[in-house]
Amino acid sequence: MNNYENNNYDNNNYSNNNYDYNNYETNTNKKPLSYYIKRFLLAFLFIVIVIFLLLWIFPTKSALNPFYDKIFGENINTMKEVAIAYYTTERLPKDVGDTKRLTLGQMLDMKLLLEIKDKNGDMCDVDDSYVELTKLDNEYKMKVNLKCGEQEDYIIVYLGCYDYCLNDICEKQDTTSSTNKNSTTNKNTTTTVVKKPEKHYCAIVNGKYYDNNGKVVSKQAYEKACKSKPTKHYCAIVNGKYYDDKGNVVSKSEYKKACTTVKPAVYKYLYKKEVSVHYDKVYSKWSDWSSNIEYNPKTDNISWGKHEYVWYEKNGSKTTTTTKLVVDKTKPIYQTRTVKMGTYSRWVCSGYDYFINSTTNTLYQTKGWTYQGVVELSYIPSDTNTAQYIYVDMYYENCNNDICSIKPVYKFKKYTRSASTVTQSKEELEAVCKVEKRDIDVYATVYDDFVAYQKKQVKESTTKYYYHKKTRTLIRDEYTDKKVYKVWSYDKNDSSLIAQGYKYTGIYEKVS
Repeated sequence: MNNYENNNYDNNNYSNNNYDYNNYETNTNKKPLSYYIKRFLLAFLFIVIVIFLLLWIFPTKSALNPFYDKIFGENINTMKEVAIAYYTTERLPKDVGDTKRLTLGQMLDMKLLLEIKDKNGDMCDVDDSYVELTKLDNEYKMKVNLKCGEQEDYIIVYLGCYDYCLNDICEKQDTTSSTNKNSTTNKNTTTTVVKKPEKHYCAIVNGKYYDNNGKVVSKQAYEKACKSKPTKHYCAIVNGKYYDDKGNVVSKSEYKKACTTVKPAVYKYLYKKEVSVHYDKVYSKWSDWSSNIEYNPKTDNISWGKHEYVWYEKNGSKTTTTTKLVVDKTKPIYQTRTVKMGTYSRWVCSGYDYFINSTTNTLYQTKGWTYQGVVELSYIPSDTNTAQYIYVDMYYENCNNDICSIKPVYKFKKYTRSASTVTQSKEELEAVCKVEKRDIDVYATVYDDFVAYQKKQVKESTTKYYYHKKTRTLIRDEYTDKKVYKVWSYDKNDSSLIAQGYKYTGIYEKVS
C-alpha cells in the first residue's frame, strides 16, 4: 500500500514536472502583455512629442490669428493717425453733410505713410482701403476702412476742435473734471479723469468676435478664448463690485487708483516743413491751321516743326506750266516799205494831197491816208501807193492747252488811200481848179527793210511751295512757390514727422 502510494506519488510528481517544463517552454516563446503595453505607451508618447514640436515650429493659421489681428489693428490705427495729421483746416469738408475721401493709394502717392501689407506679404487694397471724413453739426465723423485680401474691417472715430487738441483737429476724448479744495494751501487743483475707450471682451458686437483681451478675432479663436469662461469686467462697477484695469475685483480705492489717471504736464512741439512747388508755364490751346502761305524754299529760312508759340508745317506744292512768246533774234522781220525820200516842186490843184513815186517819177493825187484798223496776216505784207502797213506784234495761232502750231500770225495797222495819176500841165489844170505850186513828198520803195524780230514759243514751268501754321499764346509764366507747413506734436523727436520732411523748430508750448 505504501509502495503503491509512493509509486503513485512519483508518477504525479513526474507529471507535474512535465507540466512545469512545458509551461516554461511556452513562456519563453510568447512575451508577457505588460511588454506590449509599455511599447505602445512609448510610441504614443513619441508621436505626441513630434506633433507638439511641429506645431511649435510651424504654427497653424488659427494660432497666428491673434498676431495677424494685432497687425491689422495697428495698420488701421496708423491710417487714422496719418489722416488726422493730413486733414488741416483748409482740407476739411466745409458744409454739413459734405464728405471727403482719402484712399490708401493717395496716401502712398503723397508719401504720407509706407506700404501696408497683409499677412501673406501682399499689398492691401489701395482703393477699397480709405479714410472718409464727414462734416456733422459741431464735429467730424471719420470712418477708417482697411481691406487686406479677404480680411476687411473699419473703425469710426469723431474729430473736432477741442480744448485739448494740439493741431487743428484731434480725436474726441470723453473727459470729466473735478475740483478739490486744498485746506492747507487754499488753492484749487484740477484732476482730470480720463475714461478709457470702450472695449468688448468675449462679446459679439456688430458681427465681430472679441476675445478675452478685447481683440477682434475669428469665430474659432473667440470660442476657444471665451467658451465656458466667466465674463470679465475692466474698469467697471458691476453689481456693486469694483473691477480694475486687469479685470480683478478690488476695493473702491484700488479701483480709482487703477482706472483714474491724473494727467501730467503735457507739452506740444512745433515742427515745420518748407516745400518748394514749381508751376510750369500755361499756354492757350493751339489755333486751327492757317490758310496756305506761299514761300520760296531757296530763300525763305523757316524753322519747321513745333515751337513755343508757333508751329510750322509744309503743306505741299503746285506746279503750273505756261507758254509765252520771247524775242528770237535769229529771226528778223523784213518788209517792203514806201519811205519818204525828199520833196519836189510841182503845180497842183490846191484842194488835193499829192505824192510822187520816185521810181516812176509819177505824180499821184490823193485825199490822204485812212486808218483801216489792225489786220492779222500769216505773211509780211508790202506797202503800195495805196496801202501802208505798220508792224504791231505777232503770236501763234491754233493754241490748245498751251500747245500751239509753229505758224506765226502777224498783226499790222493798215492805212489806205485813193490815188490817181496826174498828167496835165499847169495850163490844163488852171481850167479845172485853182492852181498852186507846192513841195510834194517823194516816196521810194525800200525792199527788205528791218521791222522787228520774230517771237518764239517757250514753255515755262513754275512751282509754288506752300506751308501753314498754328499759333498759341502764353497765359501764365512758370514760377516756383514756397509753402511752409506747421504741425504740432506731443513728441519732441517725432520720427513719423521727420520721415515726412518736418524739422523740429525748438518752439514748444505747455498744453496742460
